[in-house]
Amino acid sequence: REKNILFIGDSITCEGQRPRGFISKIEAVLPIKSKVLCSKGASTEKIIDLLNSSEIVIHPDLIIAQSGINDLLDGVSLETSQIYQQKLVSKIKDQYPKAELLFLPIHPIIKNGQILQNIGTADPSSSFSMWDENIDFVAKYLASDGIHLNAKGNSFLAERIIDHFSKSLGKAS
Repeated sequence: REKNILFIGDSITCEGQRPRGFISKIEAVLPIKSKVLCSKGASTEKIIDLLNSSEIVIHPDLIIAQSGINDLLDGVSLETSQIYQQKLVSKIKDQYPKAELLFLPIHPIIKNGQILQNIGTADPSSSFSMWDENIDFVAKYLASDGIHLNAKGNSFLAERIIDHFSKSLGKAS
């Protein structure tokens, strides 16, 4: 059967639905049914509010969540952002206890002319490492705004997610 995937996040997730976005690319390759819950410019706290107020009609097998970039861009410290992310992880796990969760680490971004990278994830159960040691990430995978993924960045993210979950997403249940 098709696997149900719930994508949760900010504009990176929203843009993932575009024709060259990572969600569209995953849908083209894997037998999935997806639902996207996102808000452009959303902080992690706003994503929690969005999750609290949404009536999702999917029973996800897998949840792919992403947040924290807007926290950092808005001047929230990394430590505080990670506390918010831990609250989001707890909310997701409480609301969808049977779903497998992948919380994406924050990808390298440019803030005030500085590259922020190797930020990691606040989900201690996540062993998913995507952006590490890719020193050309900004030049290769970011749009000119220094925040959003370009087409290659979306392809890179889709490939990493597909590789990570190919066994669980490809097998029938």
